[in-house]
Amino acid sequence: MSGPAADPARTRSPSWAWAAADLALCVAATAVALWSFAPFYSDDGWVLTVAIALVVGTAVGVGTGLLRWSAGVATLAATVLFVPLAVYLLVPGLTQVGLPGVPALSGAADTIAGGLKRMLTVVPPVEPDGRVVALPVLLAYAGGFATALLVRRPAALAPLLPSLVTLLTGLLLTADVLTPRWPVTLAYLAAALTVLLLRADRSDPALPPGATVAGAADAQPGTHAERVWTHSRAGRLVLGLPVTAAVGAVAVVGAALAPVANGAARFDPRDHYTGPVELDARISPLSDVRRQQDGRRHSPYDVFTVEVRPRGTGVDRLRVAALDRYDGALWTSSARFVRTGPVLPARNVVGDVVHLDVTITGLEPPYLPHVGAPFAVDGDDVAVDAGSGLLVTTAEPFRGYTYTVDATVPAPSTLAALATTGPARVPPGDPLLLVPAPPDLPPADDGTPAPTLAGLATELTAAVPEPWAQLEALATYLRTLPADLNALPGHSYAALQRVATGVGRVTDEQTAAAFVVMARSLGYPARVATGYMLDESERDGDVYTVTTLRAAAWPEVATDDAGWVHFDVTGERATAPEEPEPETGDQEETTADETAPRVDAQPGDEGPRGLLGGLVERVLPWALGLLALVPAVLAGVVVAKWWRRRRRRLSGAPADRVVAAWHETTDRFRERGLDVSPVRTTEEVAADAADRFGGPAGTAVAVLAPLVSTAVFAQDEPEDAAAEQAWDLEAELRQLLDADRSWWHRARAWLDPRPLLPHRVPRYGDRDWHRDRGGPS
Repeated sequence: MSGPAADPARTRSPSWAWAAADLALCVAATAVALWSFAPFYSDDGWVLTVAIALVVGTAVGVGTGLLRWSAGVATLAATVLFVPLAVYLLVPGLTQVGLPGVPALSGAADTIAGGLKRMLTVVPPVEPDGRVVALPVLLAYAGGFATALLVRRPAALAPLLPSLVTLLTGLLLTADVLTPRWPVTLAYLAAALTVLLLRADRSDPALPPGATVAGAADAQPGTHAERVWTHSRAGRLVLGLPVTAAVGAVAVVGAALAPVANGAARFDPRDHYTGPVELDARISPLSDVRRQQDGRRHSPYDVFTVEVRPRGTGVDRLRVAALDRYDGALWTSSARFVRTGPVLPARNVVGDVVHLDVTITGLEPPYLPHVGAPFAVDGDDVAVDAGSGLLVTTAEPFRGYTYTVDATVPAPSTLAALATTGPARVPPGDPLLLVPAPPDLPPADDGTPAPTLAGLATELTAAVPEPWAQLEALATYLRTLPADLNALPGHSYAALQRVATGVGRVTDEQTAAAFVVMARSLGYPARVATGYMLDESERDGDVYTVTTLRAAAWPEVATDDAGWVHFDVTGERATAPEEPEPETGDQEETTADETAPRVDAQPGDEGPRGLLGGLVERVLPWALGLLALVPAVLAGVVVAKWWRRRRRRLSGAPADRVVAAWHETTDRFRERGLDVSPVRTTEEVAADAADRFGGPAGTAVAVLAPLVSTAVFAQDEPEDAAAEQAWDLEAELRQLLDADRSWWHRARAWLDPRPLLPHRVPRYGDRDWHRDRGGPS
C-alpha cells in the first residue's frame, strides 16, 4: 500500500482573483527591486522605459502560461519578442520609417551586450539613455517573464528569485552613490514576506487535488467549510501582515546598527573593473610647465578661453592635473577615469558655486581645466576620477571642444577657519602621506649629514604648534628661494636637494614638489597640481583668454570642509634674460608613459594593502549588514511553518486533516535528518522511524499509518475523531522526538526551511527510485 505522498502532487488551485493577487505581489516585488537602480540616474526618465519592459515581460509570461507552452518554447518566444521591444525602448532613433531595420537591430544588440560594461565605466548619477538603461530593461523584461512562469510553481520562494537577482545587481551598481539603501531593501523584504505569507500553502501536499481557496461558496452554514473560510488566505493575511511589519521593524533596527548603513565602505565593482577609457600619451603635465612658461624659447599661444561666473569668488587659477604618487624620481597620478554623466560625485566643500564655460584652443589633450570641487559637467565623452575630481575627455577633435563645469570653491570664511581646523585627518599609511626614503647623500665637508627635506620641514616648524601655521611656514620659506626659468628642470630628489640646501635656483615644479614632500613628512595629505593662472589683463568682460605663459604648478593640501586648498610657494621669478644652466645628470625628461595617470588600473594596484585588503574592507561591512537580515529571514521561516501547521490542522475535511497530520509528521522527520521519500509506504516509514528514533517513535507512526491509509483509500469519509486522533499522535511524536534533544537542536529544527521546500518525487527507473524501493542502485 502506498503512502499518501505517492499520489500526484496536491496543490491548492487558486481562484482567478487570488491568482491575480499572487502574480501582482510577485511583480510588485520585482518593481521594488528595480527601484534599487534609481540612484544611478540623474532624473526619472528611465522609469517609464523599465516599467514598459516589466509589464510586457509579465504579459508574455502570462500568455505563454495560458497557452500551456513548455518552458523552453515559452523562453524562445519571449526572446524573439524582446528584440523589437529593445529596439523601440533603447534605440528608437535607429528605426527606418518606424520599422526596425538592420541598423536598429544591430544597435539594440550592441546596446544590450554592452549594458553592464557601460554601467561599470560611468560614475552615477548619469543621464538615463539607452546605453545605461539597457541592463535594467533586460532585468525587468526577464524578471517579469520568469516571475509569471514561476508563480505557477508550488515552491513558495520560486517567484522571488528573479527579483532577488535584480535587487542585488542594483545595489552593487549603485554602491558608489552614498545614499541610504535600507529603504528599498526594507520595502523588498516586506514585499517578499508578504509573498511568502500568501504562498505558504502552495507546496502543501495535504490538500486534495483540485481544492479551491475557501470562499463564500465553501462556507455553507453548519459544515466544516465554515471553519475553512475562517482560516482562509484572507484570515492569514490579516494575522500575517502585522508579523511582517514587526519583522520589518527588526530589519530597520538592524540596518541602523550595522556599519553598512551609512554606505561609507560599500563594495564597488568599478574598483575592480578595467574599463575602455584610454588616454593619449603626452608630456607629463608637471614636466611641461617650465617649457610653457619660457616664452623666449617657444612662442606663447592660447590654450583655452574660459568664462567665469559670477565675479568676486576669488578664482585666480584653474587646475588641469593633479599628481599624488612619488617614487623619488617622478611625480605621477593614481587617477582612474571612468565615464560620467552630467552629475559628478559629490564632495563635501562649503563655499560658493562657480560656473565655467570653457573652449579649448591649443591645450594638449586629454585633461579638462576646472576649479574647486566640480559637481556637474556638460560635455561630450567626459570621464572623471572620483578620488581626485580630475576631468578628461576622449572626444575628438580636442581643439574647439567646449564644455561647462559647475563647481564649489571654498568661501573666505571657510578658508579663514582652516587656521583652527587644519588639514584633513587621514589614517597612517594613506597614499596621500607616502614619501619614499631619500637616497643616501654624501656628508658635508665638515662631516655633518647632508640636509633632507624631512629634516628641513622639522626645523621650519619646530616653533609652530598649529598644523595650518606649519604649512604656512613651509610656504613662506619656499617663497624666499630664487625662482628662475633658467634653473635645471626636474623634480627628482637630486633636483629637490637645491631646496633642502637653499643653494641654487629653483622652478615651479621643484618648489611645489618639495612642499608636498615636506608636508607629507609632517603627516599632512598633499599633492602637486598643475594648471593655469588667470590674469586680469587677459580678461574681456567675464571671459579670460589663457596662454601658455600662465602655466603654473602649485601644491594642494586636503581639508575636510574646503576640499583641496592651494598654497603659493614660488617667489618672484627672475626676469632678466640669462643663459640656461648647463645640463647635468640631474636633468630629467619625462613622458606620459612614465607619469600619465593610471586609467582603469588593474585590480591589486591600490596601495600597500593591495586588492585583498581593499576587498576585505569593502566586503566585511556588507557581510555584517546581511547578517542583520538573517534574524528576519529566520523569523519568516518560523512564522510560515507555524501558520501552515495551524492551517493543516483546521482546514479541510477529516480525511484532508488526517493526511495533513501525516505530512506534518514527515516534516518533523526531515528536520531531524530522516528524509522520507514519497514512494515509501506508511508502514515502511514507521519501520524507518523505529530504527532511527527508537521504539516509541515507531509505535506512534505505526498507529498513525492505518489512519492515513483509511483516509486515502476508504470510500467513506472518516469521522472528525479520526482527524483529532491523527493530530494527537503527531503531537505525541513531536514530544518524543524532542525529549532527548537539547534546546539547540530543537531550535535548529524550528528554523530548518526544508519542510517549506517542495519534495522531489522519484520517477520509475531513477537511481533514487530503486534506492528507496530497496532495489539495486
